Amino acid sequence: MQSRRAVAARQFTVVLVSVTASTLLSFALKPYLQGQAHFLPYTLAVIVSAWYGGFAPGLSATALSFLTADYFFVGQGFLPVSSAHFALFGLFLAVGVSISVLHGALKKSNAALQATVERLDEAVHRSELASQQARIGFHEYLASEDRQIWTPEMERLFGLEYGSFEGRFGDWMKRIHPDDRDRIIRNRADSIQRRAADWKDEYRAVLPDGRIRWMESRSRLFYSSTGSLSRILGATIDVTERRELEEGLRERSDQLARSNQELERFAYAVSHDLKEPLRGITAMTELFLSRTRDSLDQDSLHMLGFVLSSAERMKRLIQDILELARASADPGEPDSEVDLGAILQAVIQDLREAIVESGARISADPLPSIRANEAQLLRLFENLIGNAIKYRSQDSPKIHVSAAERGEEWVFCVSDNGIGIDVAHQKYVFEVFWRAHGGSQIDGTGLGLAICKRIVQRHGGQIWVESEAGKGSRFYFTFPNQVRNSKPAEALESEASRESAAAPA
Repeated sequence: MQSRRAVAARQFTVVLVSVTASTLLSFALKPYLQGQAHFLPYTLAVIVSAWYGGFAPGLSATALSFLTADYFFVGQGFLPVSSAHFALFGLFLAVGVSISVLHGALKKSNAALQATVERLDEAVHRSELASQQARIGFHEYLASEDRQIWTPEMERLFGLEYGSFEGRFGDWMKRIHPDDRDRIIRNRADSIQRRAADWKDEYRAVLPDGRIRWMESRSRLFYSSTGSLSRILGATIDVTERRELEEGLRERSDQLARSNQELERFAYAVSHDLKEPLRGITAMTELFLSRTRDSLDQDSLHMLGFVLSSAERMKRLIQDILELARASADPGEPDSEVDLGAILQAVIQDLREAIVESGARISADPLPSIRANEAQLLRLFENLIGNAIKYRSQDSPKIHVSAAERGEEWVFCVSDNGIGIDVAHQKYVFEVFWRAHGGSQIDGTGLGLAICKRIVQRHGGQIWVESEAGKGSRFYFTFPNQVRNSKPAEALESEASRESAAAPA
């Protein structure tokens, strides 16, 4: 309250002093004005009061000036003496009110402008703090002046002292590695010639102490109405750590590829070395059996049969290890467009004996064509369908293959009515050498599903299982949808299945 009263008192004092000064000025000019325009000096009082206090003091100065001029210079008392005086009074009042209104609006506008400047200044400080924290340097090129402007953070990125950047585009280019400089200049000129809106590039900067840092610059280009370059705004960050990480990843990837190749060659060499003694063991055992079968007792025959079955299992294990090595090696680009309907028919023919023996019935929805490695797809379906037959329940196997398009990928499913997999074991089924049902119950090497996982992953997909003990299994796997022309084949049932259904029990 006291502050408001103090402000009002100061404003009234300014009004009073300015009107008094204008009155004295009018008395001083009275001999020269000769009864004309006595209100003119009082406009100064109105202007001063409105400038100092705004609208209300300006109106107060207008009213007080009107009464003072009327009393001292116009006539007797406070009443005008002629119509001319009426017009003069009206004009002065209009001028005084206009000055007060304009000064009031100007004061509000100045206050709003000052608030905007303060907010802009705060935003600039925040932007500078953010750029320093994120180590982002901003730059601007003014084409009309051929001037390059750098922020302090931009100078810090290039190892310069504050304010030491010379201010020309050439001064920027001379700090770029000689092997990158011509490319940057050429790309920038090409972007300007094409009237491109954006320009991005990476280059090496040579700092004053000789260190080399990788920079990434992104710029927005602006053009005049005639199409000529007006200015360029951009931001630059230091990406040295990212480049070093990428380079390290590339080196490790190359090392891994070389390691995979060496592993595959090693697997081939070892498999060859292992197959030879296995063939020798098998051949000698079969020869020994053929010569002495009639003279051996049942225990001896059983032991020799066990040797032969173990050699056969070892042979299959070696073959599966080789297959796993092939699936783990990067196949590069998928070979060709593969018709999965034809793949399924080939798998059925390969498993014909097992299908007939088990009485399995295999059906399928229309299957698409995808771009993949044909040999690996054949092994994938052969393993999944073979497992469905191998791990069957007391009922005849019923196996169904389906496919559904989901976004940019195909989701395939091989379902069966077999013995299923316990939920606690499902996370292990794709591990190498892991077998859910034990080696003594069902023959196998424990590598089939691991091979399936490698094949799917090498083609950019995923594989998983949904199952419940005693209620069958559903193996799902995905492949990228690179070929969209799916072939609407009829739902198929294998000829071997029909033969098995017609065979006598």
